[in-house]
Amino acid sequence: MNGTEVVQKSRGSVDRTTVYVYLGRLAEKGYVQVIRPTTGKHSGLQRPIYNLNGLGARAIQAAEMVGLIGEAAP
Repeated sequence: MNGTEVVQKSRGSVDRTTVYVYLGRLAEKGYVQVIRPTTGKHSGLQRPIYNLNGLGARAIQAAEMVGLIGEAAP
C-alpha cells in the first residue's frame, strides 16, 4: 500500500499529515519493506509502496496476543 491507502484503511486512526512519519519509522526498524517505483500512471515523483515483512507480521501477531491491538482485519 502507499500512504494514502494506509490512511483510508486505518478508518481515522492515522491521518494524512503523519502517515509517512509512521511508515518511515516502521521501515527504519525493519517492520516494512519500501519499494520506490520508477515509473507509474502519472508523471512526477511516484509514491513509495510499503509492504509488511515477516518481522512486521510477527510484531503484529505478538501485539494481538498480549491484547495491545485488536485482531487485524483481513
